[in-house]
Amino acid sequence: TFEATAGLTASRRDYTTAVTVGESSQFSPDWKAKLTRPYAGGSATLDYSGNVGLSNRMETRTITTVDPVTLQDVDEVTTSESDETNTSNKLDLAGNYKIGLKTDVNLRSSASRNKFQYLSQVDSLLGQQGTRIREGKNANLQFNTTAIPGVDIKSRAIYTVNETDYALERIRTTKSTTAETGADINYNGWDTGRWIFKMKRTDERRDLQTSQAGDVAKTQASVDYKQDILDNIALESAFFITLDRYEFDDKEANTNDRDLRTRRGSFRVRYNPHSTVTSSVRMEIRQTESIYIQASRSGSNSTDYAYVISPQYTWKLGKANFSGDFTADARYKVQDFQDDSNKLNRVFSTRQKWQQAFNSRFSTEVVAFWEFSDQGSYNRSTLDGRRRFIRTGENRKLRLETKLRYEFIKGFTSRVEYRSDEDDSYIINSGEKSLSNQFPQRQFLYAVDFKKTVMDHIRLDVKFSQTFKDGDNVRETERNFYSIRAQLTYDPFKPKKEN
Repeated sequence: TFEATAGLTASRRDYTTAVTVGESSQFSPDWKAKLTRPYAGGSATLDYSGNVGLSNRMETRTITTVDPVTLQDVDEVTTSESDETNTSNKLDLAGNYKIGLKTDVNLRSSASRNKFQYLSQVDSLLGQQGTRIREGKNANLQFNTTAIPGVDIKSRAIYTVNETDYALERIRTTKSTTAETGADINYNGWDTGRWIFKMKRTDERRDLQTSQAGDVAKTQASVDYKQDILDNIALESAFFITLDRYEFDDKEANTNDRDLRTRRGSFRVRYNPHSTVTSSVRMEIRQTESIYIQASRSGSNSTDYAYVISPQYTWKLGKANFSGDFTADARYKVQDFQDDSNKLNRVFSTRQKWQQAFNSRFSTEVVAFWEFSDQGSYNRSTLDGRRRFIRTGENRKLRLETKLRYEFIKGFTSRVEYRSDEDDSYIINSGEKSLSNQFPQRQFLYAVDFKKTVMDHIRLDVKFSQTFKDGDNVRETERNFYSIRAQLTYDPFKPKKEN
């Protein structure tokens, strides 16, 4: 079978940074093609996708300096304009083959190349056009078999190469090579329970232009146990252990060679008292040890402890769906040789969602998220020598999201979305709390989607959206952005509709 898709997108965005006000307009055609070929014992699929973005960008920068003679602020305004050509191409190849009744082999590989042009924001290169090229290659081989009844084995080998080249800023050029092997063993020894054993080894080589260049080796192993206790009660538990080793090339510039060992145990109970109500409680305990290899850094050795409890629920009431969770998270950092530097972070958060389908055309979704956290350290008293917890900071976050969707006629839909974010940070000093940062942000979006089957083998999809953002912390992000996209899908092998 063969399927092809072509589309056009026109967009414009306005953005603001600390010293820059810019605008960018882009016209972008894109295309996709997919070929599937079955054969005895399996099938093969070839996917290709690509696009070209032709854009024009203009930036005005205002840099304020102090005149050495008059000692007054002087604004230096410069304007840069550039024509940019951005391209993206990706090729995916997948195949599978079944050996007998119990074994199958899957092979997936991909290659991609993306080119992106931009105006540099680096002080020494401000306003100059730069080009970033990203290339990626990936190969994934999986082997699945049923060794004996009730025991399934899944093994895999993955090789990945990612490279990013900056023609203007060579120091940002990076290359990473990753090799991964792993196996999962599923044991379904009885009808109501099962064991899952997982093992994975990952070796990564990081070729960077900075002192972060080096090697990372990660070894992971885990055991999962799942058991149905009653018809409406289920138990899930897991034990997880990892050992990560970081070795950097430049031992003098980077002394962070270390071993990182993590142990994690989790426990979840699911209880479904009614067909319309589900609930669960998840508990997790995690220990992470960080041990530095170089003797000069041994004073930084530490152990982190994390304790998490999170009840969750869903409730379906007619055409309305309610869901939510509550999470309490405490993290205690212990310095092996500096007990006065031990720290404690506490977080409580909740997320509540309401979804309502009023009729077949009109639906809404409302999401509320609230988080409270505080931080502190343990300091030893000079009076009695005892260590006491002293709060040093506090954070409060509130996010509200509202989405409305209305279908005027079949294939013609409109959407309206609004989001509000509040993020306040406080500093606590000698028991006195003062506001240190406040980051409010608002976002409004409206969109129209139109879908139409033009002919038996051709489908048209047109999308328009407009986004407005406001907030002091909107950094190099769209303040005012719209996008128009038209897409044609051609499927010559799609069966014709019968009259």
